[in-house]
Amino acid sequence: QVAAIVAKACAPGAGDTCNQVPYGVPVAAVRAFLRTAPAGAVPPAPWLGIQGVSEDNNGVRGVRIASIHPQSPAAAAGLRAGNSAGQADLVVAVDGLPVQTPEALAANMNQRGVGDSVELLVFGNGRFRQVNLVLRAAPEAPQKMKK
Repeated sequence: QVAAIVAKACAPGAGDTCNQVPYGVPVAAVRAFLRTAPAGAVPPAPWLGIQGVSEDNNGVRGVRIASIHPQSPAAAAGLRAGNSAGQADLVVAVDGLPVQTPEALAANMNQRGVGDSVELLVFGNGRFRQVNLVLRAAPEAPQKMKK
């Protein structure tokens, strides 16, 4: 018999930070909630906020950032978009796992949740750097991406 579920959640912090705190919920409360949730309800998908293309930049393979949503975690982290590898950042790995196609990057993001922290290995301006960011849900209204 399961009596409760214990998990972690984000408590609001200064700015956009997430202070993880443990909490417990009685199973009876979870069952009651699930009975009232619409059948088609789904949690928000984690969102990085970029559009990318596969690219090889002098032997470094990854996903070149073609455009960035201005309100995205990628924009807040200072990632750069552009039409060529010399102008744009190339996402090479996520949490140490290589990504070489936009599909591989999307699959990696879809295994995560809103509020998860990720570490990107990025190649830009001829050097590698690590970028940490927190995924969040996409905004409701679509906006134009910046190139």
